[in-house]
Amino acid sequence: MPTKTTDHTYGPLAAAWIEANCVHGEGDRFGQPFKLTADQRRFLDRLLRYDPKTKRLIVRRALLGRAKGWGKTEFVAAIALFFLAGPLAPTAPNIPIAAASFEQADLLFGSAKVMVNEGPLKPFVETFDTEVMLRGAPGRAFRVAAAAGTNDGGRPTLFCADELHEWIGNKARVFLVISNSIAKRRDGLVLAISTAGSDDSELLRGLYDYGKRVEAGEVDDPAFLLDWAEADPALDPNEGPGVRRQMATEANPHAEEFELLDHIERRWHEIPEHEWRRYFANQWVSIAAESWLPAGAMASCEDDELELVDGAKTWVTVDFALKHDTVAVEWAQWHGGRLVVRHRGWAPSGDTVDVGSVEAHLRDLHRRFDLVEIAYDPAYFQRSAEALADDGLPMVEYPQSAARMVPASQTAYEMICTGVVAHDGSPMLVEQVNAATPRQAGEGWRLSKGKAKRKIDAAIALVMLCDRASARNDQPPEPDPFVIFA
Repeated sequence: MPTKTTDHTYGPLAAAWIEANCVHGEGDRFGQPFKLTADQRRFLDRLLRYDPKTKRLIVRRALLGRAKGWGKTEFVAAIALFFLAGPLAPTAPNIPIAAASFEQADLLFGSAKVMVNEGPLKPFVETFDTEVMLRGAPGRAFRVAAAAGTNDGGRPTLFCADELHEWIGNKARVFLVISNSIAKRRDGLVLAISTAGSDDSELLRGLYDYGKRVEAGEVDDPAFLLDWAEADPALDPNEGPGVRRQMATEANPHAEEFELLDHIERRWHEIPEHEWRRYFANQWVSIAAESWLPAGAMASCEDDELELVDGAKTWVTVDFALKHDTVAVEWAQWHGGRLVVRHRGWAPSGDTVDVGSVEAHLRDLHRRFDLVEIAYDPAYFQRSAEALADDGLPMVEYPQSAARMVPASQTAYEMICTGVVAHDGSPMLVEQVNAATPRQAGEGWRLSKGKAKRKIDAAIALVMLCDRASARNDQPPEPDPFVIFA
């Protein structure tokens, strides 16, 4: 929505200051003067509208939503510096620069540090590990990670919150506590940025829905700004590259300008549709009832003609449970550019699984093959793993954290959909792999039992197996991302 010509706005002042005092961070334009796009200038005009009588800002809460690749993080870092050291900076500015995780908070805060250290602001602003401070005057911008559980925002003049779709659970409370402190300062402003979320992004969804009501005139709140770009929900990305290009440019006005369209098209062939829609079409998705794989993808990988070779290098993974769940052991070898997988599962007898039988099977594999490693989650298998390691089996800990399982899940997805995985049609393997659903976790997704709570131990073991065999294989395959199961 363009700013009306009759609106009074500090947007042009902010744009001129940013381009004169800020530089680009990591990337091809590192150290070059910050060049605002037309879309960024338009947003500044909307954000910085003021009352001509009082000269005070009208907007007190803003939500900026764009698809991945728009440049949200660096842009908001520039805005933070404008409120720290620019002509509208209040006395003793206090600016929490925040994200849900330490890693994402570092990205946003790190962008601000680069802009200071590599540009004209360096003589006037001093940088430290977790804060930047004005020289010779009170005022600072500092890093906040909601993952730390902190709610100490002091008396903020500007609160910048990055990737709000990740602020779930207790992290949402941190956002609300710091936001509430904004009222303590004149012209205090909350600026949140994000791509669209999924079922559990309740904080972001609440702000998005409220903004839509303001836009529709159902709520009179000129202090709230929603600036959200998303693809037309009537468009179907399955209809071809032309439609996907249209969706990408609707959700990200920079997609063509930043030469992202080829990358976005490649990602369509590499990731699940729901994830592509969320990241690149900026559309809300519900993933609770969706399988993580396209229909028939696992069946297309069945190949009972490929056999494992005794004495060959073999990778093994174990997904173990103490009770009320199945246990999966999977092992695989590389043959002709394909990962040939075999599976064995154990159902519980009563409440528990026969641990001795699982250990005996691993010893049999050790005798038959040249085991590169046996990867396991130490949460439930540590005692057995120690005993097996004492007998010379190559046990490797693989904690199933989000940091591991998010990229591993996407690796397995690509390997299955491109036909790199080959299996013998084991019913438990196929059933449990197809039963898994994706669950949002940080900057990606991992596998979940979903609402149906079906067994997915074989799927978890396969994800681990694809990850470890790819990482440790001397000559991993390079599948063509466009040769994919349709």
